[in-house]
Amino acid sequence: FSSSSSHILSIDPHHLHLTLLTLHLKTTLQIEQCILALKRIQEEIHYHCSYPERICLEFNGIDTFHSKILFIKCQQNNRLDNLRTLIIERLYEQQQKQKIDDIFFAGNYQEFIPHITIFKNKRKFSSIYQNEMN
Repeated sequence: FSSSSSHILSIDPHHLHLTLLTLHLKTTLQIEQCILALKRIQEEIHYHCSYPERICLEFNGIDTFHSKILFIKCQQNNRLDNLRTLIIERLYEQQQKQKIDDIFFAGNYQEFIPHITIFKNKRKFSSIYQNEMN
């Protein structure tokens, strides 16, 4: 990947995010309802992240999803798992209370892998690598 590496830029850590779950929202109304639901549970999420101390995350290793997404793995962390569970439970509760149109928790039936995505591509990495070699 030597010719490709010259185009790699450093990323300000403030622009990174940790993926806890994915939602599939099809309409503007669903997006607005989800934002409102998340705002309603924001204080509880903040409390969970900071009490009795801030959640400390450690990262180790790089892996791929479906040979298309390159990510940095977060070490298993019970507080992070509990935070994810809390968010899902509260979103379901808000969905019931507010009669929110179906929020689809896309991809959350698979094993939870907290991660930071560092690269996403439409083609598999193996095909990119082969093109670089030719």
